[in-house]
Amino acid sequence: MLSILFPRTCHICGDVLRQGVPHVCAFCMQSLPYTGQCHQPRNAADERFDAIPEVERAAGWFYYAPKSDAAKLLESIKYGGFSRLAEWLGEQMARDVAPTGFIGQPDAIIPVPLHFMRQMRRGYNQSERLARGISRVCGAPVVQPARAGRHRTQTALSADARRRNVRNVFRLKKHVVDSWRSLNRPPLLLLVDDVCTTGATLSSLAETLAAAIPGVRLRILTLAVTNR
Repeated sequence: MLSILFPRTCHICGDVLRQGVPHVCAFCMQSLPYTGQCHQPRNAADERFDAIPEVERAAGWFYYAPKSDAAKLLESIKYGGFSRLAEWLGEQMARDVAPTGFIGQPDAIIPVPLHFMRQMRRGYNQSERLARGISRVCGAPVVQPARAGRHRTQTALSADARRRNVRNVFRLKKHVVDSWRSLNRPPLLLLVDDVCTTGATLSSLAETLAAAIPGVRLRILTLAVTNR
């Protein structure tokens, strides 16, 4: 009765979903502008992190543009409260990316943290939900080694302003960092976020980790990336 009164609809096109199809219809999923960056040894996402030698690889799963189908998904998981959609997208992304070897065998999956007030307003961290979906595929634990300090939202800022806005914004939890330092090898950490535009926030987190953990190896995977 509930399915008749309140049918599940695709988050992109709005059509009613068939039985067993969660969140997004097959046609809309196939129509997303996938980047293929995980298949490329060198891509446009990598270039945004050239200044951080600890970042081995970076990639976005599909391209983001305002008012696009990709934007609808980002808005749903970021502002619409659809946490299960975020987890499902993380799982789909990982299933697509894993065969390329991009994810590897990370010691931990690290979602970009939100300031606690922002997370309270949203009810969850969409990057953490994406990380949960990835974890289901690759088996690595989701770990949050950092806290985010208070800063302005990045949405309306220029590239330079974004970098200044998040400079030194993250603080690491000592006991988590010490556990990675105690390994007999450099840890491999997969950083996860919903979208990469200039890469300022991810760069700030990567630099903080690199300064604290000698020899750390970092890979960056985002659901979406701008095509600049």
